[in-house]
Amino acid sequence: MVDQQSVTAEARRTAKLRAFFARYVSWVGAVRDPRIEAAFASVPREPFVGPGPWQIRVASPWKQGLGCVGYVETPDADPAFLYQDVLIALDPARGINIGEPSLHARCLDCVAVQPGETVVQIGAGSGYHSAILATLVGPRRPRPCL
Repeated sequence: MVDQQSVTAEARRTAKLRAFFARYVSWVGAVRDPRIEAAFASVPREPFVGPGPWQIRVASPWKQGLGCVGYVETPDADPAFLYQDVLIALDPARGINIGEPSLHARCLDCVAVQPGETVVQIGAGSGYHSAILATLVGPRRPRPCL
């Protein structure tokens, strides 16, 4: 049997983590549009990365020469690991990651999509940034017949 209080407490904790994450990546990305922070705060990252533990991409100038890149596995599936400005491996063997959130926040701010616009994102990821983009443009509205 699931304890409803612990589920609610975990949902509140995750929402708080996501809100801080949204503020953080918006600040790092020098975002001016407050809708971008709100979009990052409203779209959960968990459904787009698969079950944890996760592989976090790291680059170290101190390991085997400049620019050495590898992955560090999180100790468990705590969503706190997802709400950091990090790349999370989707397929580490091929170097496919869910992108760096602050970079995507910055790019979205530069593109300046508006509600109601039609947008297309072409990528090879999990759909997380497409979900944020969809949040920014809103639901599709049918065009009137002429």
